[in-house]
Amino acid sequence: MPASARDEDAARQYQYQRLSSPSEFRVLELFPGTADEPVSYRLHTADWKAPLAYEAVSYAWGDGGHRHPVICDGLQHMISLNLRDGLIAMRLEDRSRMLWVDSICINQKNTEERGQQVSHMRSIYEGASRVLVWLGPDIESRGEQAIAAIREITKECLKRRDKDMDEASLRSVDELWDVLPTERLEGLRCDNPETWKALAWLFSRPWFSRLWVIQEVNSNEDVQLLCGGSQVSWDAAVVTASYILRNATIHRHWGFPESYYSNAYYMRRRYWLQQVSLPSLLNWGRSFKASEQLDRVYALMGMPSFTKMSITWKADYSKSKKMLYEDVATKCIREMKNLRVLTYSQHSQDDKSFPSWVPQWDREALYEPINDSLTKVHWKASGNRGLPADTEIAAGVLRVNGVVFDVVESMRPLGSATWSHRQLDHPVLQFWERQRRESRAYPTGETNLEAFSFTMTAGLGHDLRKALETRESFNADFAAYLGQLLRQSAYNPTAYRSVTVAGKGGNWSHYDDLVRRKCRNRTLLLTKRGYLGLGPTCQVGDYVCILQGGEVPFILRSTNGNFRLVGDAYIHGIMEGEGMIDPEMFKSKRFDIH
Repeated sequence: MPASARDEDAARQYQYQRLSSPSEFRVLELFPGTADEPVSYRLHTADWKAPLAYEAVSYAWGDGGHRHPVICDGLQHMISLNLRDGLIAMRLEDRSRMLWVDSICINQKNTEERGQQVSHMRSIYEGASRVLVWLGPDIESRGEQAIAAIREITKECLKRRDKDMDEASLRSVDELWDVLPTERLEGLRCDNPETWKALAWLFSRPWFSRLWVIQEVNSNEDVQLLCGGSQVSWDAAVVTASYILRNATIHRHWGFPESYYSNAYYMRRRYWLQQVSLPSLLNWGRSFKASEQLDRVYALMGMPSFTKMSITWKADYSKSKKMLYEDVATKCIREMKNLRVLTYSQHSQDDKSFPSWVPQWDREALYEPINDSLTKVHWKASGNRGLPADTEIAAGVLRVNGVVFDVVESMRPLGSATWSHRQLDHPVLQFWERQRRESRAYPTGETNLEAFSFTMTAGLGHDLRKALETRESFNADFAAYLGQLLRQSAYNPTAYRSVTVAGKGGNWSHYDDLVRRKCRNRTLLLTKRGYLGLGPTCQVGDYVCILQGGEVPFILRSTNGNFRLVGDAYIHGIMEGEGMIDPEMFKSKRFDIH
């Protein structure tokens, strides 16, 4: 293309004018039109001191490589195909509509403006008259069918709970799970395979997988979902997602396992979102999608876990990933006055360029943290010792006091923890068989088999409380689980008669669910002093350490006199500060963790 032609083409492209103050923002006036007319709009500059009335749009950006021309202030403007379809669906025929759309109202090429506007994202959505969620075009009327089912399910749930409740009243309900009936609804018109498939299709829309939308739907009480020409409230959609989640006979079939229906339920858990710690929130966010590494933090910055901290958070897109993630970990340690954020650090020891104690939030979680705030359990491996005042963080190094409690002697990777109940080399059966031959006491005075049963669930009972608090029922569940494995693995019944007796009244699936959850991608380890643990992928000679301010033990690896964090661990018998009792045996030392 000749230079003159390129210059002429650039002149026809819309050019953003710089915002003159931090309190200014843009609002899009979507001009009226019919479905077959091109999309046309104008951008207005507004100010927080006297904002225009507008609706905020939430949508999945889609493939940034496929962009389509629209008209902005008479000039060509390129937007994604999904957004163009959404604007056509939201456009009115007889009058303009005032909207806020992030990719249009923010100059995405200006990193300074982008950071400033993103820092106010929650305020933008709070200030909107309502939030419009664009799920995408309807295909073969599946969206229409699914939304009709959402209305029916929600209506029936409310009828059984309180005949005076309606869909609008759901806005004031913090936990929508409480709206559900305990039994499956009978007589629903939508209770058929085709409609369940339509609902699974709706909950498979990419919007339900995006990280940014969590903040967007939690910043305004009036949120409406749009799919093609159909519309329904966000609250009603979540009631339906919760109903599906509650009924296994539904969510195990018809495409739901491949959908994001459970995301909808968790995104709307207001009480949990108010209480959850910042590291746990960021860890939960790993299961959602974001196009940029920095957005793993910035997309959630308006959530209570951030806003409740005394530190002011601002988006800065000039930062590197390493700078931002280290800054987040440092602020968490200083603000929370503990080392909980370290339990979320799960990355390769080969990556020496990144501090081992700093979680990389853009990487998929390999396993569940031992002390995650999603459970009701909070361990205190360092006793009542808080974070020491002399804890230092400088140049990517965390300097903290603690003790070396033990050393890893052997270990067994547990993989996906989805072992077949019929396999003879099942780790639980192997351990049970060894105990029959050489039973010995555990360091705490329990049997090794008892210690093993607690270790495999990281000390949790099926109600996600400490198993020791309900030891009798926990032991029965474990015995029932062991009996289930033995029966299906063709053992001689006389060999496990005592197990059958002990498991009477127990629920083997309770224990099985916990094992699958807590052992996934973990390593079963044995220390030189005879302690059993559930840790990260480690190696012989790694140190089992208790760091002051740490709620759980950590596995550290010594490298040229310094240390790198391998990961967090459950070590049975030292989770309540027992490893800090004898200061003569376990002398405090200084750890430089790189």
